[in-house]
Amino acid sequence: MATTVGFCRELAINEPLAGSGNDAIQRWILVEDCGPWGAKVPRDTELPAATREWLLARDSEPHTRVQLIRRPGSGSGARVKVFIVQASAEPAGRRIVELEVPVEDIPSLDPGALLAGAAAPESDDLAALYLVCTHGTRDRCCAKWGMGVFEALRAHEGERVWQCSHLGGHRFAPTFLTLPSGLLWGRVELDELDDMRAGFAAGRLSHPSKLRGRCCHRRVVQAAECLLRERESLLEDDALVFVKVETLADTAQQVWFEHGHEQVAVTVETALGVETPGSCGDPLEPRRHYKLRGIDR
Repeated sequence: MATTVGFCRELAINEPLAGSGNDAIQRWILVEDCGPWGAKVPRDTELPAATREWLLARDSEPHTRVQLIRRPGSGSGARVKVFIVQASAEPAGRRIVELEVPVEDIPSLDPGALLAGAAAPESDDLAALYLVCTHGTRDRCCAKWGMGVFEALRAHEGERVWQCSHLGGHRFAPTFLTLPSGLLWGRVELDELDDMRAGFAAGRLSHPSKLRGRCCHRRVVQAAECLLRERESLLEDDALVFVKVETLADTAQQVWFEHGHEQVAVTVETALGVETPGSCGDPLEPRRHYKLRGIDR
């Protein structure tokens, strides 16, 4: 099968975003690393062997994902930043633990114990941290489109903004994650960022059409939330509370949410869409995406 020519982002511009977030990730472990990143991290790094192995082990745990982070001018000392984040759907369950430790001490950390002792965030801000994927050695679209978003966010949000390793879905670049909300965004234009930042600070999901998913949920739940929010302009973070998901006789899936004092059932089905490459240079493949069938109350 022939490889494609051009940026995968441009070849996948019509692929739907809804439900393309990381699947059921509730805990994020972020480690500052200003050394070179290969295509697969944390394996392809110059981190100490024991630290690499510890991070790989954590990354293989259910509902957990490791990201490397960096920004210009950081990481020059003997200690590195580490964030451990619980990104629950419910605001009351969200936690952020921020540490600064020698990189050799990272394997001695106990993420569960640290989160258990952490207080709930004092603010409703959905973006105490921004992670912008700029991982150009994984796919060139991440660097080409991600760097502009990183610089634009950093100009206003300062130390809350980090470059990060591969988030998944580089064909949706630029893509970034907001924590502790666990919301993953794609194809965000620079002129949309100010409105999005203001929304995050007020607990709102501005531009729901750019939402790939709330990563703590399974992808079908992500898709249902994205499609419902976009259809009905539901912007408040707490507007929807996930209840359950059921598979119907024809394999479509019905996702139930609480919305105020009522329950809403969102029926979604998977469909084959346009052919897109997974990464730059990959062959075109038909992609399954989620399609809204109906909304019932």
